[in-house]
Amino acid sequence: MVCHGGTRFWDFEFHALAVPQLSVGKHGAFLDSGRASVKSQTADRFRFRTPPLRSVVLTGRWGHNGVFENLDDVIAHHYNLVPALLKAQQSQPQPSGHAGRLLGEDVLL
Repeated sequence: MVCHGGTRFWDFEFHALAVPQLSVGKHGAFLDSGRASVKSQTADRFRFRTPPLRSVVLTGRWGHNGVFENLDDVIAHHYNLVPALLKAQQSQPQPSGHAGRLLGEDVLL
C-alpha cells in the first residue's frame, strides 16, 4: 500500500526491491544500477521507479528487467526476497552474482 497507494496506484518514487539482475544492464554487464546511473549517488543504487498498477495484468513480464514471468512470483518476491534470488543464482550464476549486493542495499520490505 505504501508504493502503490492513492488514486493513481503508485507513488512516483524509486525503491530498492532486490529484483534479481539477469541478462540486463545497459550500464554494465548484467548489472543495472537503477537510479544511481542517472544521479551518480551510491544511495540510489538498485532503486527503480514504482510502476503504476493500472492494467498490470495486461502487461507482460514484471520487475524493472522483466525477470518475473507472472504476478504471483512478483507478490511472492515482495514477501520473501531469498527464493527468487536463489532461483536466479541457480539458473544463471554469472549475472546473478550480484545478489549479495542487492541484499546489502536499503531494500524496501
